[in-house]
Amino acid sequence: MKTNDILMILISIILCGVSIYILIRNKEKKSKKLIVYCIIGMFLVMIDACMLQFFYHDNAIYKNFRMIALLSIMASVAYVDFTELRIPNEYIITGLVYWVLSIFVELICGSQFIVANIISSLIAAAALFIASLLCKICIRGSIGAGDIKLLVMGLLLGLDGIWSAIFLSLVLSFITAIYFLITKRKGKKDAMAFGPALAIGTWLSIFLTGM
Repeated sequence: MKTNDILMILISIILCGVSIYILIRNKEKKSKKLIVYCIIGMFLVMIDACMLQFFYHDNAIYKNFRMIALLSIMASVAYVDFTELRIPNEYIITGLVYWVLSIFVELICGSQFIVANIISSLIAAAALFIASLLCKICIRGSIGAGDIKLLVMGLLLGLDGIWSAIFLSLVLSFITAIYFLITKRKGKKDAMAFGPALAIGTWLSIFLTGM
């Protein structure tokens, strides 16, 4: 096992630990379901981390850092959004911090594309923000105010990675909405959490393509 592989696995554990800490810190009661969810979430993030390092091994370490950082945040966001229909600002701030850290990692790695990658991240974030805002304005109830905060996905994935993640997330969200409507667990006017679909869609996209 190479030094980069060990380093990436350790980074993945630390990033998951930070997100889990934020998640359980705000919970007065640490239920068994929450603990089980945290364990499963961390396990799934570690699967993608291993896939990136051992299967998609041509990826630069700073690129893998961004994807694992996003997954670690989305795993906790999915739980909070599903149970409370909100996305706390703590996760968005954490995502911004991770993005800045990833730029320093890219500098250390001596990347020749750092300026292009920063521009790509900013354009992807702006595109997500505008698209989310238009959906909220034009289609009532299609997206919540909290979902607009997920522009941090654009920062960490960039233009190259955002499209497949969003596509799979929208497909999963559509299937979930149909299921809830058919089973009458939700009505047409009821709010539905988009965070879980985004988390699973992003995880699948990274797992299947390595971005």
